[in-house]
Amino acid sequence: YQPHGLIRSYTVKTKHIPCHEQEVPRGTHAQTHDGNDLGEIEEFLVESTSGQITHIVLRHGRLWHHKSLVLPGSEIDRIEEGTVYLKRDKKDVITPVLRGP
Repeated sequence: YQPHGLIRSYTVKTKHIPCHEQEVPRGTHAQTHDGNDLGEIEEFLVESTSGQITHIVLRHGRLWHHKSLVLPGSEIDRIEEGTVYLKRDKKDVITPVLRGP
């Protein structure tokens, strides 16, 4: 028996990540093929029926002067603990964005 005032409740959060898959939280660093830091992951755009990543949205730049970059999901080379590695070099990703259409 415990008096009512001594009962404590705890909230337990459980993540259900399927086997052979990884969690990639917002803020994970993205690194280009040539070893440069490209920015941080803001979000992934996912195809609703297949669950495949179609695009990556990155935050590139500094706090007050940043840009969002949208890259195709096919640009992901691999994902390791704390870093998303891309297939292209930094100049190949940034130059088309700065030039525009």
